[in-house]
Amino acid sequence: MSGYHRTIDQLPSQHRESIRGATVGLKTPLKIGQYSCGYAFDCRHIEGMKPSTPLGVRLLAGHSVKSSFQHSLEVNRSDSPAFPTKGFRFQVNQELAGLGGDVRYLKTDGELQVNTRIPRTPLVLTTTLQAGNINTDQDSVPIADRFFLGGPQSVRGYHMRGVGPRDRGASLGGRTFAAAGVHLFSPLPFISTNRLRLHAFATGGSLLEQPPSLHVPSPVYHAARTFQNNFAWSYGVGLAIDIGLGRIEFNYCFPRPGTAQSSPMLGLRVGLGTSFL
Repeated sequence: MSGYHRTIDQLPSQHRESIRGATVGLKTPLKIGQYSCGYAFDCRHIEGMKPSTPLGVRLLAGHSVKSSFQHSLEVNRSDSPAFPTKGFRFQVNQELAGLGGDVRYLKTDGELQVNTRIPRTPLVLTTTLQAGNINTDQDSVPIADRFFLGGPQSVRGYHMRGVGPRDRGASLGGRTFAAAGVHLFSPLPFISTNRLRLHAFATGGSLLEQPPSLHVPSPVYHAARTFQNNFAWSYGVGLAIDIGLGRIEFNYCFPRPGTAQSSPMLGLRVGLGTSFL
């Protein structure tokens, strides 16, 4: 059990989040993987807005109280956290908010990563799929609870939170997203080390304000067209470095924005983290 008070500057969304809360959780190994669950009570306040902050952000701001139960399952069969050569990793997360407080939703997201060594070569192909959705009976979802896409660990070649709905340059996030990434990793020529890899990649995704409607003729086709019309992607090459707990990437990115809402960034980008699209 722990309590916390943290303040986060969300510059791409032109506001600051102040969060006070407490959480209690449990993590336990299962035969198939790692399961964790917990309860959190948060008092959030969106502040720090300037006169230029757009109306779209202001409508999603203010004070909110969230009482939620969360659980997740991770199944990891890959052989390395930084540069896996075989196996897969699957994770699904759910959060049910509305056990008190004034925020109600069911938030679900998941990720699947598959790693395959190309026969008779030192090359490794890594494919990652991500998706998420928020179901709610309220008119809107607070900006602090929404999904965001874009950045050096997400869809490369875009500013942080640079893919999806925007209002005068500010990222608004969304309730539904789908994203994918394909990487081809190769050892460096003439250098014998397991900590460095060259890679070529393509990443892309769609982030929607609302889930596609199912109450239309051909709902699957309608959903596919909606995601296609809001799709932004990029490709590039780079150098990845294993730092033990994660990796650093130095990538040169070529963004291919599919919508006027995205915020592309051509050129060199640096990413540091433990989880990458």
